Amino acid sequence: MSWFSELFSGGDERRLKQGMKAANSGQPEMAIQQYDAILATTNDADLRTRCLLNRALAYSAMGDISRAEWDLKSVLSEASTAGTVQAIAREKLARIRKRSDRAKERIESVRLQERHPEEAPSDHEERRDS
Repeated sequence: MSWFSELFSGGDERRLKQGMKAANSGQPEMAIQQYDAILATTNDADLRTRCLLNRALAYSAMGDISRAEWDLKSVLSEASTAGTVQAIAREKLARIRKRSDRAKERIESVRLQERHPEEAPSDHEERRDS
């Protein structure tokens, strides 16, 4: 790798760390900006997968499950992804899907109660059962 390439990859590594710091400080939007900037310019497969994984976590923190899922699937589809990164991506994807399934179940339960309010327990029944 030439000194010129190292200069730019070092900048990308700094940006990655800045993104991670922003994410850990509760600023996922800022983290995503850093990851997007790296992904727009790098050809380094390892760096790309780390950015995608971290961006997925930031999207998840923001509640943007579909984008988080997309990034995690991209990490898993990358043939050169390290085994540990793939394991983390699989675990995070399973967790996101489980959370999404629970949210869908809650929504369906609310819809069912709206359609059949007579079947929902009254406030009086709920207090008595508690």
